[in-house]
Amino acid sequence: MSEKIEISVIIVNRNAREYLRCCLASLAACPGRRTVEIIVVDNASSDGSVEMTREVFPAARLILNKYNAGFAAANNQGIALASGKYLLLLNNDTVLKNDAAGVLADFMDARPSLALVAPRLIKKDGSTQHSVYPAPGPLLSLLRFLRAYYFLPKGFNARFFSGSFHDYDSAGPVNRVSGACVMLRREAVEKIGALDEDFFFYGEVHDWCWRALSTGLELWYCPAALVTHYGGKSSALQWERARGRRRMLEATFRLYSKHFSARKWSILFLDFLAVFSSWLLRLPTVFFRRAGLEGVEAAWYVSKAVSVLAAFARSRLLGRYYCGPVYERIFEARLAAFLGKTPEETRAAAAEAEECAAEIRRHLAGAGKIFRGGGVLELSCGKVIYILTRLLKPAQVLETGVANGASSYFILRAMERNGRGALTSIDIGEEKGEGFVPGSREIGWLVPENLRWRWTLEIGSSRELLLPALERIGKIDLFLHDSAHTCANMRFEYGAAWPFLSGGGCLVSDDIGFNEAFGEFTEDAGARTLKRGDRLGLALKPGKGAATA
Repeated sequence: MSEKIEISVIIVNRNAREYLRCCLASLAACPGRRTVEIIVVDNASSDGSVEMTREVFPAARLILNKYNAGFAAANNQGIALASGKYLLLLNNDTVLKNDAAGVLADFMDARPSLALVAPRLIKKDGSTQHSVYPAPGPLLSLLRFLRAYYFLPKGFNARFFSGSFHDYDSAGPVNRVSGACVMLRREAVEKIGALDEDFFFYGEVHDWCWRALSTGLELWYCPAALVTHYGGKSSALQWERARGRRRMLEATFRLYSKHFSARKWSILFLDFLAVFSSWLLRLPTVFFRRAGLEGVEAAWYVSKAVSVLAAFARSRLLGRYYCGPVYERIFEARLAAFLGKTPEETRAAAAEAEECAAEIRRHLAGAGKIFRGGGVLELSCGKVIYILTRLLKPAQVLETGVANGASSYFILRAMERNGRGALTSIDIGEEKGEGFVPGSREIGWLVPENLRWRWTLEIGSSRELLLPALERIGKIDLFLHDSAHTCANMRFEYGAAWPFLSGGGCLVSDDIGFNEAFGEFTEDAGARTLKRGDRLGLALKPGKGAATA
């Protein structure tokens, strides 16, 4: 009978082959006091990371993602596969010293109430990395702004501010820690859940710490376990420093939104004052590089405030304008330039789209359905989808989220005019009742019979059906997301569909104002974008146009 696994080591990797090699080598060199399994979750690397792991570390179990699933989702895949009593989440840019994994496991064995323990992180030069963080809140933000740590006792600063004030030579309870290396107790994960996948790259471990503390579990720091952390290498391979800093701030905003609700605005305002004042003080000094990053942070706070106020104005004050004919004409001109089409072509397609919208209104009125915004794509957005389909003339379109079938109707009507095209739709099939699909109607009931021969409807979760559908179709020319608008699901669908999208093809997403997923993904992908208010986002994939006239 095989030995029972005590420690499951989970490493998420994306295009960091040499760092991964060093990390795995340090695990292999650890004394074998504990039974250990190693799980590497690869997020679609293209640098030979997978081949290296198979060749040099054949005992490691590999999970291969066909898209960049993000840090939280990939770790959750490893957690689901793992069988160990303890789960060691390890960044690929870390190197374990001596028997660090065993030391952490011993530490948890001696303290059954612990949900998480974190080691001492060491920089490349041998100095200690600040890896313990305070619990955020209005008081902390206020004291930071007032720079109270200059006159408060050292012991208070260590407990309240953590960071550079923390005593890194002593073990003890903590509020939050760096996610570079943490050991979780499996029982704790089963109690409070795995990582929240709405946090794509930053913030997921801080959120888990928050949830653990709220349920009465303990988190500790253990200085006896030593781990070298090269720091930020995975993120540096994706983003320059300024963009990485903005992503961290977005994750913080998501964290505040989840745990503080309305109070987040007071905390963010105080955080902004602290950062802005620090930036002003540092600007003329030798700390100009640091001041530059604080300038990026200050600019992010201002940008976030402006975007929130603008969204409020669009939805509450200027709603009629964004649904009116003046804005539609302006947007049609922008859409023509975006697609490289003439204004005349766009106007002609828009006139056809209005006919389809009128037909949908008649169907809804005949069915006695009161349109309240749920279950029926906003018709102004549907008209944009019609124009896209009409002008790009896609051979294959895939959409997630059907409900009553308004978007499907627009796409299929445009395909009928084009004389080509096929649509595959995925819908969870559970949104029935007032505000979505009337109980007496089927999913996609708005689509008439004469258009259905071009249409394949699959009922189920996009998590289960999207990738198989993409692999079956091969290449798509247009992708529409209109299913669950969580950050995790949107990033999943964008990431899954993008590799299958033809050059010049278009990714379309409804409800982009729900979170930052669309903006972050398209920025990383280097795609040209066009937005219709906070509702519809279009992203063109670089490359030769997929459609033909």
